Amino acid sequence: MKKKIGLLIGCALFVILAVGSVGGNDSKSDSNSGTNNASTEKKAVTYEKITAKQLVSDLEGNALKAAQAHKGKDYEITGVLGNIDAQGDYVTIEPSGDDLTLTGVQAFVKNDDQKKAIAELSKGDKITVKGKVKDVGEVMGYSVDIDEISKATSKK
Repeated sequence: MKKKIGLLIGCALFVILAVGSVGGNDSKSDSNSGTNNASTEKKAVTYEKITAKQLVSDLEGNALKAAQAHKGKDYEITGVLGNIDAQGDYVTIEPSGDDLTLTGVQAFVKNDDQKKAIAELSKGDKITVKGKVKDVGEVMGYSVDIDEISKATSKK
């Protein structure tokens, strides 16, 4: 009985520490992302151009292959602004000219400057997001951390 109680307490502590460390990392990245680290990172990163339509097409064709091809890559993604989270935590990028897609690109905001830029946009605007693909899944689609976000200037 004591072993079971000890095991339960150990598991509870592990969960609490895991949740705390995830939350702690997020706040650290938020406080640093608007400073020199973001500027230095932007200068060193080369973004490969890709459309949200191509990303979604790759994912729908073969999720495993899409994950292997795109996870961890830095992209300049062009698409249509879909949902804008009310708290400003993320936006979705939808393929241009497509109707409903079940999977897509979820782009996560890292700082207040990005939130201000998003506040000036409207659903349906053509946008460009520069960032790193953090995760790829057949249900949720792509998760991208935003380095830069802007209204697209070209009509591709």
